[in-house]
Amino acid sequence: MTTLRLSILVFGAILWAVLNGPVEAQPDDLDRWIEAESRHFAVLSNAEPAIATETVVRLEAFRTLFSRLADGFDLRSPAPTVLVAFRDGESFSPYKTRADGEGTRILGQFGARPEANILTLDVGAHAAGAWPVVLHEYTHHLVTHNIPGAPLWLNEGLAEYYSTFEMDNDGRARVGQPVERHLQWLGRDPELDLAGVLAADSGEARVHGPREVGRFYAVSWLLAHYLLSSGPERLDQLAGFLILVALGDDPEDALNEAFDLDVGELEEVLRAYLAGTLPSATIDLGGPATADVRLRPVEPADVLTRLGELALLVGAQERAGRHFDLALAIEPEHAEAAIGQATRWAIAGRLDEADVAWQDAVARGLDRPLPLLLAGRHALRRGRLEDAKPLLEQAAEAYPGYAEAWHLLGLAHLARRDGSAARRAALEAREAAPDRPQPVLLEIRALLALEEIAAARRLVEGELRRLTSEEVADRAREEVERHRWLLAARRAFAQRAYEEAITAFDRAVDVTSDPTQRQRLEAELVRWVEQVERAAAAAP
Repeated sequence: MTTLRLSILVFGAILWAVLNGPVEAQPDDLDRWIEAESRHFAVLSNAEPAIATETVVRLEAFRTLFSRLADGFDLRSPAPTVLVAFRDGESFSPYKTRADGEGTRILGQFGARPEANILTLDVGAHAAGAWPVVLHEYTHHLVTHNIPGAPLWLNEGLAEYYSTFEMDNDGRARVGQPVERHLQWLGRDPELDLAGVLAADSGEARVHGPREVGRFYAVSWLLAHYLLSSGPERLDQLAGFLILVALGDDPEDALNEAFDLDVGELEEVLRAYLAGTLPSATIDLGGPATADVRLRPVEPADVLTRLGELALLVGAQERAGRHFDLALAIEPEHAEAAIGQATRWAIAGRLDEADVAWQDAVARGLDRPLPLLLAGRHALRRGRLEDAKPLLEQAAEAYPGYAEAWHLLGLAHLARRDGSAARRAALEAREAAPDRPQPVLLEIRALLALEEIAAARRLVEGELRRLTSEEVADRAREEVERHRWLLAARRAFAQRAYEEAITAFDRAVDVTSDPTQRQRLEAELVRWVEQVERAAAAAP
């Protein structure tokens, strides 16, 4: 598209938007956006091509680092990544998940959502400061995906350790450099409180005051640094520690058994380690830090659609709607912009308008996995199961290992009471996202639909309890027990063992804690009793 034609097209679309609605907060550089794509990453950017290329190369190098260091790590993501490199803070600001604070500036962010990962960064004058943030969060993603249930200290310690990643032009990477703010904190406050750090969970680590939070991150980094720098024996002991914690052992007891040290002894080891020269690690990546990067210009309507999807994911709904509006003004037949707008309207409760946009978009055809997922999810929520299934299947095909597509597809099968198909989809979702409890819950419900009560109970007491809170696991256990008694009641009723049926149904009511569901079951029990009484009265 020529520059003149592009300018006329965009000007006409903006004029249309002026006459039909607000246009504030639209990008003013739609003619300069490009996509830099490598084997594993594709970055949308309004920065200079060389900077966009460098961004992809660095991400590929970091991924290669983990492939060398963590043999067996699954480096695939269970969802596609919306990756945007902004040329400066001004263009990045509208898409931040939180505002810059006083004296601080957010330079990069990574967030994992079921629909898509979000990786955004400012590659302008402060680009160097963005990378530790992004690499810290990306490491979290890899650790959580590969070590479900990893203690918080290990997750944060590894993220801090690898956030120092640097690479040179000869294909060597360096990690583990000292983090100055942690050294300063440990120098000011020599109390390590290792027992508290080992026992902390996400809530505890964030509700205490600044002193406790600062100590937690500094000590987590120090402990991870020590374990990663002390040879294979310590790494084997760490693996043993993680197994014991996963089995439910108290962290201090697990530490004593795995490392043959108590907390006090390990604190002394860490103090001695801190007093020495903290070693960094250099890893050969097998060649210069390069990647086969393909650059291509991105059409204005595509830019607006993808920025609109980013705005949806970070909760900027109004901005997303304006982007989709302008994209459709530029290209009225843009199917993916229409799906974005349908999603936006559905969130706002404008379901009739969402349905119209959804039908138009699906008729035009969709290619990318995220719009396919959004379209399939909308159809599922509207009860159009036969429409949802092919869209979700296409999403999983377009992005192999798309956990949320498989999860939603399983829900569609479950709504049709196809327990076998629902379980197959649940297993695909579990393989793609072993750290998430939702696919496990889906498989539990599929097993209940298949009347495999014992298998469902084993999943609740094993995998689900490992991945989620006791409250969620207890609710699932209640669901299994309720289903068990309802199944027994229906079988007894079918055999005309009416008293046994009523007793079993009464037990199903007893194990139900939710007041609304309990009330519904009690009403159904009354109908059963009346049916039994009528059957008894009609008997000769």
